Amino acid sequence: MTRSRRSRKAHPKSKHDDTVLLTVRQAARVAHVDERTVRRWVNRGVLTRHWFGPGDIRIDRGELVNLGTPITGGSVA
Repeated sequence: MTRSRRSRKAHPKSKHDDTVLLTVRQAARVAHVDERTVRRWVNRGVLTRHWFGPGDIRIDRGELVNLGTPITGGSVA
């Protein structure tokens, strides 16, 4: 019995901390948007890009998840 060559790999972590980094495709799936939307957010500075090589970028999962977290602190009158 042979194992599939395509195995699930753990998400890469950045060198500096325990941040989970996602590919653009993975980030799009997490955010339920198209890959082009994730690239647009990166180009506009909404998300920080982490370079892994020419054309190979990763997105911080925590930063992506925080996009959907409402900012609280003020009261609405």
